[in-house]
Amino acid sequence: MRPSAPNTPFSGRTCPPHTRAAALVMIATVPLVLLAWLFKTPGWSLAAGIALLAYLALTWTDLRRSTRRAVGAMLIIGWSALLITGADPLSLAARLSDNAIVGVLIVACGLLAVPAASPRYVAELTRLVSGVSGRRPPLSRLALVFWTGHVLGALLNISALSVLLPALGGARARDSRLMRSLHRGFALAGFWSPFYATVAIVLIAYPGAGWRGLLTATLPILPIAFLLDMAAALRHGRTALARAVVPPSDEARAADAAEAEALDAATAGRQGPSLWLAAGGLAGLGIGLDLVMPGPTLVWVIVAALIVAHVWMLWSQGPRATWTRLVRPRLIGPPGMTLQANEIAVFAAAGPLAAGLAAILAPAAPDIAAAANAVPLWLAILAVQMAIFGLSHLGVHPVASILLVAGALPDQVVAGRDALFAGASLAGYTLTLLASPFSVTGQVFASLTGATSWNQTVTRNIGYALIMGLAAAFWLDLGALPLLAALD
Repeated sequence: MRPSAPNTPFSGRTCPPHTRAAALVMIATVPLVLLAWLFKTPGWSLAAGIALLAYLALTWTDLRRSTRRAVGAMLIIGWSALLITGADPLSLAARLSDNAIVGVLIVACGLLAVPAASPRYVAELTRLVSGVSGRRPPLSRLALVFWTGHVLGALLNISALSVLLPALGGARARDSRLMRSLHRGFALAGFWSPFYATVAIVLIAYPGAGWRGLLTATLPILPIAFLLDMAAALRHGRTALARAVVPPSDEARAADAAEAEALDAATAGRQGPSLWLAAGGLAGLGIGLDLVMPGPTLVWVIVAALIVAHVWMLWSQGPRATWTRLVRPRLIGPPGMTLQANEIAVFAAAGPLAAGLAAILAPAAPDIAAAANAVPLWLAILAVQMAIFGLSHLGVHPVASILLVAGALPDQVVAGRDALFAGASLAGYTLTLLASPFSVTGQVFASLTGATSWNQTVTRNIGYALIMGLAAAFWLDLGALPLLAALD
């Protein structure tokens, strides 16, 4: 007998009235935020800000208590600073839309999780990362998990976990060395992927960097990070490494099969495109739109994600199931409302906070420039990383930290070296994803492994993250700078 739809994680559920209203307000907010970012007019910014205020009001009771405190503090500090420095009261609401585009990207990439969780794609990845009957050599499997997590994470963002986690073989594998390699490979996508909102934020904060400069600065760090992870795996010894990748038990396979059947019940008999075709279409459309259309890259990345998500859902699930899941999707309706609402609230509040703190710090620009010019460049780059990483341990969102650091760095420090400081900001962001207990990525991996957030991030990754951050600082000073000069 086919399982009933309410028992599946991706099916529609009975939603309270305020949740339905919040979903509708969010759907209306998405085009407003896109228009505000595309045209940069006060009217569109104000309209988007008002819509976001309505969304925050409707979702306030769904936020985690810690998020409510953080968002409240960010709004109070940011708006107070703006008022002290003479901001127009009408601009306060508009400031909410400054970084809300990041929340819209999360919505767009979150929709990709719905079709990505099909058992077809789980089977596709299982064959890749496990080999025949799960017999792939342990170190080879770790390497494949690292790079598969990196590539799919770069294209599908958090939605990649919907297919990667079941493919790793159940709870036993999720507590193993595999999850550490997956966490590291996944987090490193934040160094360059246009589907990571932070990359777009960094390019906006450092407009002189450009895509070519940013990729030149960051991509060479990836093989270094990979070799560090493989070296750490070998350090544990063959026995521990082999035990970490034991294939799942028959009971675990049966449980995964039952879950897969429930997930696919609403779309039985339909065949969607290959996972790699969908991911390649997303990348191709995003790059193509950016090449031929005017406006910020992030806008076209979001449009590409929305188009691919809808086409993918229609192809693999059909119109009826697609409509049901759009109206009451897993990440908007209970129990998933909390995750997305928390992210959107933090990004919306980051706008007033960053603007207010930048205004307060502006008089200190000469002193900051003097301090930066008095130390070696690699040390200044490392200081940027540590500032972003350290602020995350105070509960400040990395996007707010990046904008704050970018606003505090004077032009005379950054001029001609935008790509280096953009790379430093992304390195600090990656350290946060890996080793901050307050990062959403770290919390997601902690929930999957059963570890505490502190254990999953700080205990397991702090040494790796700090060595990688130091390597990034030296590369950006001694390697990237000459390479960028040669390319120019």
